[in-house]
Amino acid sequence: MALFSTATITRFAQEAEDLFVKNHHCIIDRTALAIVANTHTYSLPSYLIDVRRITWKGLKIYPASHRGLRESQASLTGTSATPYNYIFDNIGQAQIRFFPIPSVTIASIGTNLYGSEIVNRVIVEFYRSSDYATFTIPSFFRKRLIKAYILKMCFSIEGRGQNLKASKYWHDKWNYYNETYGMLLEELINEPRHIILGPGGTSRDFNLRTLENNLKYDNIGIGVEKGE
Repeated sequence: MALFSTATITRFAQEAEDLFVKNHHCIIDRTALAIVANTHTYSLPSYLIDVRRITWKGLKIYPASHRGLRESQASLTGTSATPYNYIFDNIGQAQIRFFPIPSVTIASIGTNLYGSEIVNRVIVEFYRSSDYATFTIPSFFRKRLIKAYILKMCFSIEGRGQNLKASKYWHDKWNYYNETYGMLLEELINEPRHIILGPGGTSRDFNLRTLENNLKYDNIGIGVEKGE
């Protein structure tokens, strides 16, 4: 009989990946919003952690706060074919609001969001949580990192499998891997060559000099702190 059940191991494996992604935003995804004329608020995927950038038919949309909009005395009811600001994280869970209010309708699409459709769509690039299958942390260290966390947790469980010395050993391993790989990913994601970690932690290297329609590096948006 195994010391630890498959369910226990799976739970700790997913917990390890969730903790790493929470501490080191490294899984990047994109979605194209279905824009409806005269509608300012849109729902984002529930697995979204933070907005990285937004473009409106290839043009950068800038993050703003309620406070900033109040101070600028911008109209909250004005309309435009191309909004220039968005607010995220202040108006509801996984929702985004555009200012001025869009006056046009733009369809969504699920393909070519890293290429030809950039100039045709409203694209949100974001950090997301893992789905433990397709969108995961990079495969070159995933197994090693998760193994350390599983053993750290399993050996700490009361019962015949408990081994506090071994748990401490794997606890230190987990902390080392968490810090080391987190710093590595931060460097990779911020490289000028714009290395993107996509499904399965694979890298997509976009050369800004040769891919005309790629989102520019300086188009990175930021979320807005709650209460701003």
